[in-house]
Amino acid sequence: MRYYILDHNYDEKKHIICEPVNLDYRTDRRLSYGGARVEKWDDGITFLYPDQKRIELTDYLMNVNGFNLVSKKFVRLAQEYLGNTQVLDVRIQNKQTGECSSDYQVINVTDFIDQDDLIFGKAENYHIFRLIQDSVNIFISEKIAAVIQENGLTGFAGYEVFSPEEAEIMRKERIGKKKFKIPYTGDKDLTELFFEWFDRLLQQEIPTTVRRIVFELDYDDYGYCAVKFVGTGAFDEMQEDYLCQKQIVFDEDVFIFPIEVRELTVRELLQMLLPEYRDEGNFKDTLAQYDAVLLKHLNGEFTFL
Repeated sequence: MRYYILDHNYDEKKHIICEPVNLDYRTDRRLSYGGARVEKWDDGITFLYPDQKRIELTDYLMNVNGFNLVSKKFVRLAQEYLGNTQVLDVRIQNKQTGECSSDYQVINVTDFIDQDDLIFGKAENYHIFRLIQDSVNIFISEKIAAVIQENGLTGFAGYEVFSPEEAEIMRKERIGKKKFKIPYTGDKDLTELFFEWFDRLLQQEIPTTVRRIVFELDYDDYGYCAVKFVGTGAFDEMQEDYLCQKQIVFDEDVFIFPIEVRELTVRELLQMLLPEYRDEGNFKDTLAQYDAVLLKHLNGEFTFL
């Protein structure tokens, strides 16, 4: 069985990007990357799109929230492969004309498998899922890929995780190991990259007045999320004098996430990576000396990690 990371086939000259107008923050988080079932859903949730001369409503619509917004045609054709995927009704509305369409739904992928099951061929019964180690990306099997291709469904793209031949090589090389390297992160997986970066900074000469570590979120020149290490004194994260409390800033060595993630996803990834570093990192004792680690969002708000 072949598997693919699901992506959009987007043409900026004729395809649209939607944005929701009545969606609460918690629901946004669940549908974007969490994989948790949504218990309360308003069928009147609406996504707006601009009125352009060239508009093509694809079967897989781009949207600013990163939801899996698909046509009802896709849901109908792929129904037997969707497993426990939650299907939620939405409306699509032209921002200028007010014209509405109810031909779309959000699919909330709630099935998770371990990455070892994927590589060791134990995922045969799953056709759309997330990895326990990667709740951001959606993976589809060759069965769903065939539904998309054979029916000419538009807006979809997929990147093959590995071929059966490559999987066989991986199985032979990695028997007994807990992890394989997710292909889209290059030669090293995300945990390794983060650990190496954090090692470099924690072994620097950091002033003894630093009591908290703040990861300042930003984007690099190519649109990838990045975090900067800032050491601060004790402070109230609600106070405006935060900038005056900086003790050290590593401007020249930021951590750039090697995958396309949104701001909310960065928090979830850091909440996964930091406990691992606390337990296994080379400088875990150094990290334990600080009172707290926080993430500073683009809007200036803070989250305790």
